[in-house]
Amino acid sequence: CVFFSTLWEVLLVLLVGPRGRPVWLVFVATWCSGCRAEMPDVQAAHESAGPQGIQVVAVYVGEGPSVVGSYVDRLGLTFTQVPDPQTKLAAAYGVMGVPAHFFIDASGVVRHTWVGVLSPTQMDEAITTSR
Repeated sequence: CVFFSTLWEVLLVLLVGPRGRPVWLVFVATWCSGCRAEMPDVQAAHESAGPQGIQVVAVYVGEGPSVVGSYVDRLGLTFTQVPDPQTKLAAAYGVMGVPAHFFIDASGVVRHTWVGVLSPTQMDEAITTSR
């Protein structure tokens, strides 16, 4: 799993790193039961996408690195994890609840947004149309 400790690091990944690749930003929290319920499906989507597919980035709203690191280890998540203890990234995206999903195409255009738990079918559809 890739773990970033600062907002600047994640902005660098989102703005420079994935050129030509779509990004799935999912805003979550370790205390959120819906977030935890969908994490195995998010992990499966990440694994199915492979290294050239959509880049999955989980942003933990209001939570620091130690809490996030423990949670990620327990769940065995291998995609990019970003603590957002001061909610700066969440505020930039106007996140009002978790989980919140933003599917961004390879050109940097937000194609789909959802608040709430997504089914695997909804995830697949959003990923497919965000390419």
